[in-house]
Amino acid sequence: MNKVCSRTLLVAVIAAVSIEVASAQVSDEFRAMWVSRFEWPSTSKSTVMSRINSIMTNLDNRNFNAVIFQVRGQMDTLYPSPHEPWSPLVSANGNAPSGWGSFDPLQYAIDAAHSHGLEFHAYINTHVGWQSGSDNPPSYCSWHPYWDYLDASTAGNHDWLIHDYYGNPTQFEESGYVWLAPGVPEFQAYLRRQVMYVVENYDVDGVHFDRIRMPGNTFSYDPISQARRAGEGNPDGLGFADWTRDQFTRMLCDLYAQINEVSPNVKVSSAPLGLYAPYTYPGYPTSDCGYLYGYSCVLQDAQAWLAAGAQDFICPQIYWADGGGNPDFSEILPDWVTNAAGRHIVAGHTAGNGVSALLSEIGVCRSEGAAGNVVWSYNTFNTSNYWNDFSGSGGPYQQAANLPDMPWKSSPTEGIIMGVITDLDGVSPVVDCQIFRDGSSYTALSSADGLYSFLKVAPGTYTLTFDKNGLDVRQVGQVVVAAGEVTRVNFSYAEPPLVGDYDDDGDVDIYDLPAIVYCVAGPAYQFAPANFCLFADSDGDLDVDMVDYAEIMRHFTNTE
Repeated sequence: MNKVCSRTLLVAVIAAVSIEVASAQVSDEFRAMWVSRFEWPSTSKSTVMSRINSIMTNLDNRNFNAVIFQVRGQMDTLYPSPHEPWSPLVSANGNAPSGWGSFDPLQYAIDAAHSHGLEFHAYINTHVGWQSGSDNPPSYCSWHPYWDYLDASTAGNHDWLIHDYYGNPTQFEESGYVWLAPGVPEFQAYLRRQVMYVVENYDVDGVHFDRIRMPGNTFSYDPISQARRAGEGNPDGLGFADWTRDQFTRMLCDLYAQINEVSPNVKVSSAPLGLYAPYTYPGYPTSDCGYLYGYSCVLQDAQAWLAAGAQDFICPQIYWADGGGNPDFSEILPDWVTNAAGRHIVAGHTAGNGVSALLSEIGVCRSEGAAGNVVWSYNTFNTSNYWNDFSGSGGPYQQAANLPDMPWKSSPTEGIIMGVITDLDGVSPVVDCQIFRDGSSYTALSSADGLYSFLKVAPGTYTLTFDKNGLDVRQVGQVVVAAGEVTRVNFSYAEPPLVGDYDDDGDVDIYDLPAIVYCVAGPAYQFAPANFCLFADSDGDLDVDMVDYAEIMRHFTNTE
């Protein structure tokens, strides 16, 4: 039997077994639908309400338990944002839609989902600022962020825009999107601010990210990223591709820390491309872009996000049915499950492949140990009327299912450290300060708002070291981390070093005592200005006497 026939037979057997598995019922499974920004908005408030009601009712009646509902497709929104204009899908000028008054479709959708027992995940595109199939700018709104940060035609107004290999600002790349450079700290902070506004102001059950990648592997050679990669912003000395991938991961780590500090029950997820890397699938093209591989072709390392603890689950877009030529769903999913790093894999399917493929793929998910399914997207599924195939007699969703437990959230064994670093004025944030934690080889970096983070920290007591060119190396000791808690350690270079802390670990303890005792020479002995003993001179009179000793002892901590 030749290779093609053998493979066809194997796929047919997998499909048959998978459909049988899919018809079985399970008690815990994530069951969601993606609802895109092109499926529910309208300039008519009553139409929006009607569409939302219909979506949530259908999902509830057919035993889905979650909805991933798009509310931001670019740098404009489908909710009232203090930072960005309303989307042109509902607004003629970026202001609140005419006749809507105080109506907030995001709040309405959350309430509708919760009234039907559905988890609501706010779906946000991250690294795209504008989209136009005809390469037109957002002329509908004069204050769209595009004009300040993504306008390639205006010098000084495209700092956040991706640049090509030759350093040229580049617009309207893949899918007609204007893409944002992941290595620009100001953009990282801006994006996190948009997400945190949703988390802090709405009762969402999750936030879900898409377009968190580059349009290709030759972007972004922008000046800011290039300078950072050659300097303090590259503590591990990474090459271009690895450094660019790492920028996405670091941003997600900081955002995960921020979310967990204020709303630890909110689930964080993303929809990476379905194919991870060329070396992952035997027999598949081995070149970087032989297929649209996330890792090598668009610099998206979703498995690193999982390993870092920056995602609660991911939904790889595995949009290929089994049978015919590569790729095949059943060949792609196992690697994601194997590399889940203790988090959940929720397979992403497309209704465009037909209901037989969907049912077979659900069986593969259950056999491989995936946590559930999400289907792209609502309109195709609804128009094709696949509801009964899913939840009718013998369908995989015939019986309702609970959402699967996330033990790292319900019974955590690790904590998080995060904080903000400010400059000598005590106000201005410090960018690209390198932060080290004892017991870890990872170097955190502060972003444009001074934010840094460490995820997956074992409970214990730690010392943090802060190192920024042009400023002192400083330490903060006695940083206590508890399981399930976020420990905030803000640090300012405006704060003077702790007097008597000779080993610079952020405290005065028995390890500092030998130097202190040695230096207490009394008021008659004046030290030269550069002498190390003056680190114990609390009153600045160039001696170390009992006055200084008494002040030092006020801060003494027995750390034995």
